[in-house]
Amino acid sequence: MSSPAVRRLWSTGVSVVLVVVIIFLQRFVVAEKDELAPIATSGTADAAVATDDFTAEVVETGVSTTLETVGADGATEQVEANGVWAVVWVRVTAEHTTVDTMHAELRMDDGTLYSERGWFTDSLDRADFSPGITVFGAFVFEVPQDRLDQPSLLLTNATGLDRRLGAQADIDLGLTDPAPSDEPIALLPPEVQMGDSADASE
Repeated sequence: MSSPAVRRLWSTGVSVVLVVVIIFLQRFVVAEKDELAPIATSGTADAAVATDDFTAEVVETGVSTTLETVGADGATEQVEANGVWAVVWVRVTAEHTTVDTMHAELRMDDGTLYSERGWFTDSLDRADFSPGITVFGAFVFEVPQDRLDQPSLLLTNATGLDRRLGAQADIDLGLTDPAPSDEPIALLPPEVQMGDSADASE
């Protein structure tokens, strides 16, 4: 029959082993937010980024304090930003099925996210994307000027507000000079591009 000291030593040893095993297994446990996070494909602004659901190609990024757009009455108006407007022109092509809700965000270097405002009817945020048809237009973001730091564009195929496991393009815009232009940025309606005009190599 073992002594109390041996039993205590055995119990302590088993406890230590169990703790080590639990810590080891926790490395393989995926947090719920990661299980349901969008499935991201990363890229840069100098090449098209292909996800399972769509392809996105950043054409240009502009920063200004003023946006020139067409109002509800058809007249051109200039809208001042509470900070700056960051406008990203993109070509988007749906791959297999229609993408009717493209959620757009700017992510700064510190992880802060700014969503597309959705205020302007000519924003690409209002567009639907049919399979195989390239649509060119701009996403518009209002950002405090001092927070515009190495932004990346996040585009997620979402169903309404549900972005769980949605295909996502994570595109580094390569914006090295965030100083706003003195000239207004003109926001034009999205346009369908066919043939050479939609070729990323052009």
